[in-house]
Amino acid sequence: MKTLLTILFPPYAVCRYGCISTCALPIASFWLGGLFLLGYYVTEGHQITNDVIRLGSLLVGLSLIGLSILWAQTTIARVRERNCKDGQRGILCQAVSPARKTSPDDYDDPLAEVERARDL
Repeated sequence: MKTLLTILFPPYAVCRYGCISTCALPIASFWLGGLFLLGYYVTEGHQITNDVIRLGSLLVGLSLIGLSILWAQTTIARVRERNCKDGQRGILCQAVSPARKTSPDDYDDPLAEVERARDL
């Protein structure tokens, strides 16, 4: 499932299986750029384009999609290797516990906070 998701939708695979979302935006940019160029090739672009431009859009589109898939696989492998060894989760893989429910009485008065800040 992880490999299939990495091939079909690399940005989501990095967020889901790589425990990290910092690479998702650049990977998504490469992936979407490749899809756009493939769409340009499939729809035959503008009427004035020649075959060299169409072929270039096909090659660059496939290259960008290939790079995004490779980047996603590398990111997932590196994060898992470095941060999730032996079942212990590293700092990038820490689970965030849900926030505890608080009552309205637990909050300080916002105006009192402003007054304390002015007094400094």
